[in-house]
Amino acid sequence: MKSTAWILALSLACILPGYAEEQHLDDHDLRGAVRVVEETENVWESSADRLREARRTIRYFTRDGLLEEETAISSTGRRRSTCYAYDRDGRVVEEARTDSSGVFVDVTEHEYLEGGRVRTTVYRDVERIDKASVTLRNAAGYRIMQREYDRDGEVQLELDERHVGDTVEYVENRYFNTYVRTIRAVFRSSDRRLLTQNRETNPSRNFLPDWQWRYRYAGSQLREARFEFESRPTVRYVYGHDDDGRVNVIERYELEEAESRLTDRRTFLWNGDRRRAEVVEYFSHREGALTILGRLTYTFDEQERVLALEYRDENAGIHFRNRYAYLSDKESSHVLTNAAGYVMAETAREFDNTGRLLEETDLGADGDSEIRIYDADGLLRERTSCDRYGQVLSADEYEYDDLGNRTFHAAYGPGRQLRSRVRSEYEYDARRNWTSRTDYHTDNVQQQYDLLRRVVTRELQYY
Repeated sequence: MKSTAWILALSLACILPGYAEEQHLDDHDLRGAVRVVEETENVWESSADRLREARRTIRYFTRDGLLEEETAISSTGRRRSTCYAYDRDGRVVEEARTDSSGVFVDVTEHEYLEGGRVRTTVYRDVERIDKASVTLRNAAGYRIMQREYDRDGEVQLELDERHVGDTVEYVENRYFNTYVRTIRAVFRSSDRRLLTQNRETNPSRNFLPDWQWRYRYAGSQLREARFEFESRPTVRYVYGHDDDGRVNVIERYELEEAESRLTDRRTFLWNGDRRRAEVVEYFSHREGALTILGRLTYTFDEQERVLALEYRDENAGIHFRNRYAYLSDKESSHVLTNAAGYVMAETAREFDNTGRLLEETDLGADGDSEIRIYDADGLLRERTSCDRYGQVLSADEYEYDDLGNRTFHAAYGPGRQLRSRVRSEYEYDARRNWTSRTDYHTDNVQQQYDLLRRVVTRELQYY
């Protein structure tokens, strides 16, 4: 196991300004690590304008070919660095992450136990005192235990696996200031088919009603799904399959007292290589007659990801086409066109190594664009809207506290002229759930909210 000093030294190497580009003049550094630079340029085009974004990832490998450092540089200049340490078997045992300003983010520690189980512990500090979470996975990669902690060491989330007969039950408890929310999911042990899933709160809360899904199978084929709301059956789905075991019909029924009324139906027509399917949607009138509502045609790639989705409704005159591109495991794009092939909207997304969304860009048919930037916790940090010439129309900046609650919001108008600022302060209970929020506005308005986001007080300050 590496020492804290090693983590600090390796983290420093990750975050020194210009380290990746300026300190190494050849393809090897002083430690003998091989330098690999990957640079890609992704282009999304519209009929009105074109958007270019280049992203760069710099990786350093050991002599044994193990990834030692990785720095991702976005088009906005943001850097995120991760350093890795391995055991003698080449398994990752530690990860140290830093943000774009070089500030330490967290340390992740992996322990490899008997039976192929892996325990992962995340710490918020280099000294490994402030524990954020502990996760235990079995040899198949399924979570069998998870704990999340606040900065006071109080448990905020519990997840456990329980074996009951020929089923596996997952129970998740999430603690709030005045209640506990519980989600249970029961699977068949043999093939992990979901049998039931439900949510309940203790004590009950009107804004979090209880619900439950029940599933019925014939062998490995799903035959029926039934939804219950507040212990009352409300919706039922019935599934049919073709000779190859693929779903070819789904019918939806509304359960009203003793009646079961068919509301809509979808039929699926598959081609031989499973890469194309036509879906015909039917809508049921109140009298029970079925009428074709529209047709959806899907096209898939070898990994069964959607490449194209076309919708036609001849009665309403609606026709549009969606095209999807998967540039890598970290980037994807989506283009929406009308019947004439005219681009109506485009979306590009960038992900990190774990699949978390980092950046999202929307481009409209008129060339206007909107860029949204997220942090490693999935929280929106920046949103910028520009016209086709790149001039800023509006922008927003956000800040959050350690619990993910928004503490600051700045709104800008054309040319990034400040329009308003709101600073928020929270009061928390012993479990770090907020019980009161106070907003301070630039227009001298102060508002206080309760847990249900209702305004409790509103004060105006005059000078």
